[in-house]
Amino acid sequence: MDDIHQIQKDLDEVTRDDRPIRGAYFCPYEVFKHMYHMVVRSAVRVDNTVVLLLVGLQSTGGQAMSKQETARVMLQLREIIKNTLRKGDVFSRYSRNQYVLMLSVRQPGDSGVVAERLLKGWKASGLSSSMRIDISTGLPEPIV
Repeated sequence: MDDIHQIQKDLDEVTRDDRPIRGAYFCPYEVFKHMYHMVVRSAVRVDNTVVLLLVGLQSTGGQAMSKQETARVMLQLREIIKNTLRKGDVFSRYSRNQYVLMLSVRQPGDSGVVAERLLKGWKASGLSSSMRIDISTGLPEPIV
């Protein structure tokens, strides 16, 4: 019985800095892949759908963005994503200028509401004058 209490204490210490938990959970891509498998399996049980969104950063003028500018704006985009999604949603950096988001929704169309909120948050940030975000939606195959 002491082992389970130690586990609970260890897990509590890991999450203490995140209390109260706000926004979506950001994790490395390798962790994201494992969480994806877990969430899809769980979603099948409760008749939910797991939708992936890919959010990419692009310059509006067609010119290449510097590495420093990309890094700075990607950090700001990360905050927009974190604060727009629910605390049960998960996202990760996928590439130099992309984030992949995992949403557990009742119907696939519900992801459109999330995409609209992301676009609204992006426009409100003031970053939209020189850059834009593109959002792609995909539906995973169920894992059974």
